[in-house]
Amino acid sequence: MVDIHTHILPGMDDGAASLREAVRMAADAVACGITAVAATPHFFTPSDPGSFYRERDAAVEALRSALREAEIPLQVYPGAEVRPDEDFAYAPALRAAALGGSRYLLLELPFRRLTALQVMGIADSARERGYRPVFAHPERYTLFHRDTNIVNELADQGVYFQVTAQTLAGFGTKEECRFAAALCRANMAQFLSSDGHGARERRLTIASYEVLRQAGISRKQYEFMTDTAPQCVLSDKSLPARQAVFL
Repeated sequence: MVDIHTHILPGMDDGAASLREAVRMAADAVACGITAVAATPHFFTPSDPGSFYRERDAAVEALRSALREAEIPLQVYPGAEVRPDEDFAYAPALRAAALGGSRYLLLELPFRRLTALQVMGIADSARERGYRPVFAHPERYTLFHRDTNIVNELADQGVYFQVTAQTLAGFGTKEECRFAAALCRANMAQFLSSDGHGARERRLTIASYEVLRQAGISRKQYEFMTDTAPQCVLSDKSLPARQAVFL
């Protein structure tokens, strides 16, 4: 499996607090079958994007070195979880934030009241600049719960969605869990990721299919979201077409 959304880099955000914890997170990942991760620290509107990338790249190299020393077979790719501003003013600086050097860009919407027009504008701005937008944890956005037509329109325009594995397993609010399962059953979620933040809580693990089938997904869907689609990200290829059943 490949996990495209993790906070494994120590000291970059609210994820791993130390290199030791990051190594423990990597061991957890390998134990559940993950072979590669995108390290996606939070990227808010920075005054100096170059400084962020230098710090991230140094953290990636330090973690890779520690994993080699610990003989933990986990590949780590650079990326970021981007919180866009409304006009996407810093979009030209985002090329290095894309996942693993691809054109796939992991986006986290602001957790405040947004209009459908603003959300569509964020997606359009990303696509116009050549990115393939991936919306992180759509099950957490109340705007999508209230109006699923927004999700349908985003999907129709080429936006991808990454659902959090723990939510699909039932760890979240009732509405978040219901919405995550509905997205997956409708073939509208392309990625299943951990959003792992630590070695104790919000761990870097993806539950097995035997656990997640309770959400109503097929084994084929599970394999697509944890392997086929993420592998396309790492190789910067287009995702295979799937027939979506709109919400």
